[in-house]
Amino acid sequence: MDTVQQTPSAIVHQRFSREWSAPDEARDSRKVVQEVYKNAVGHFRAHLTEDECNKIWLQDQTGMAGVQEAVRAAKAKYEGGSEQSKARKWLKRLSQSILLYGKVLEMSASYSPDYVALPLGAIKFLLRAIVNHEESITQLSKALAQITTVLPKVDIKLLLYPTERIKLEVSVLYGHLMEFIQRAISWYEAGRVKHVLIAMFRPTKLEFQDISHKICCSSQAIDQLAATANQAELRDLHLLFMEFKRTMIESQAVNSRMLLDSKRRICEIQFSQILTFTAATSLPEPEESFRYSSFLSKRRQLRRTYEAHPSWRSRKLKEWAMSNTPSLIIAKGTCLTRHETKDFATEMVALLRATKIPVIWTLSSKADSSSAWRSPIEVLKQLVLQILHLNPSLLNDESPALNAARFQNATKESEWFAILASVLNGLEKLYIVVDAEIMNRELASQISWTDAFNTMLQDLKAVSCKTVVKIVLVSYSNSPYISSSQPTTFGDVTVRIEKERRTATMRKRHFRSRGSPQGSNVLMPLLRH
Repeated sequence: MDTVQQTPSAIVHQRFSREWSAPDEARDSRKVVQEVYKNAVGHFRAHLTEDECNKIWLQDQTGMAGVQEAVRAAKAKYEGGSEQSKARKWLKRLSQSILLYGKVLEMSASYSPDYVALPLGAIKFLLRAIVNHEESITQLSKALAQITTVLPKVDIKLLLYPTERIKLEVSVLYGHLMEFIQRAISWYEAGRVKHVLIAMFRPTKLEFQDISHKICCSSQAIDQLAATANQAELRDLHLLFMEFKRTMIESQAVNSRMLLDSKRRICEIQFSQILTFTAATSLPEPEESFRYSSFLSKRRQLRRTYEAHPSWRSRKLKEWAMSNTPSLIIAKGTCLTRHETKDFATEMVALLRATKIPVIWTLSSKADSSSAWRSPIEVLKQLVLQILHLNPSLLNDESPALNAARFQNATKESEWFAILASVLNGLEKLYIVVDAEIMNRELASQISWTDAFNTMLQDLKAVSCKTVVKIVLVSYSNSPYISSSQPTTFGDVTVRIEKERRTATMRKRHFRSRGSPQGSNVLMPLLRH
């Protein structure tokens, strides 16, 4: 069997509970009651006649009902007397409290009916024997009534806390009551013998103060034991509550881990579905398009001077590079400068990758049969796909942006621009380079990408997004994606890509400066600031 590990407090409490509930080997409640009963029988036989003894435990054994009847009979006898009668006063009080004797005796001597019948029979015998003697009935009823004021609610205590210690103390209480009854029997016997001689001079008194004190002490002891048992129960409840609390905390921790694991798995599943969905486009892979564009750019550079192209020294471009706020710039070429414009986009991506700045892009690749059907939505999907690869915090933070249904149901450019904005959160900085010429003009929508990106940057600022987004739109034709229907927040953001003029001096410099740096390196210090 598995051993359950217990806390030190639980072990101490179990030891205390065993000590509390274990019987006292030196004193047993049953033996105490038996001994008291035996002594009482001997005392009654020594002080009463055989006929009187028979009246106590042989005749009219009706228990508490017989005692109550004897009290009512005595009370009725003195009911018609003077209101100042002490017998009437104490019998009335006794009638209101006599039931306590029955409860105490029944609970303390429950081992045998005889143990209860004997003291009740003795009380009934005394009440009937002296009913005609007012002084004696007054003393007896007074003693019985006053003792009831210190009798504890034994029935409730034993019912709530039936421990051996309380049972033993109740047995001691039974002994005190029997001691009082024995003293009452002795008082009755002395009164009967000496009644004629000394009743007028020194009436015999029934003294009970010492027994009343003993009964009071027993009552207090029972109360203290019950209070201690109550504290033990409270401690039990406290330990049970602490154990329950510990179990709940452990269960909550397990459930939390399971919930987190479940959420993590759901996020991973959704993330996987989103990656699969966004990857399904007719566009070439970003790395493939970058390698191809870089190859063409380097081949064209061999036929040009190594001196920096004038567009790289543009004031607008330098200000854009130095700015640490979200911004947009448009590199605008012509049909004659289409190669320079394409090279500008390629070199911008290469420069940002070299400086370890996060960048995503869509660049022109070699023509294929599917290029005519490249829609703007596919371009946006590829941009989103690249951000998902760059931004693992979306998965770690269980971002609400990872909603596969939202991705799959998006059919408009405006919806994909919103998705693009939602997956930016968590990145410190991101550059976006888009060659607008990659998109089919016949599939162009009514949305201007210049306006759409401008609106996206304003929305990110409104929601206090900390990501610094910088966008480069490249075009060398009258692309509908670049034209703007509204003034941009960032002012004039167009950089013109002019045709480079080749002079004799430049051709000579071409051979002298074959090891010169590329023109894009002019921006490197500005991007790193």
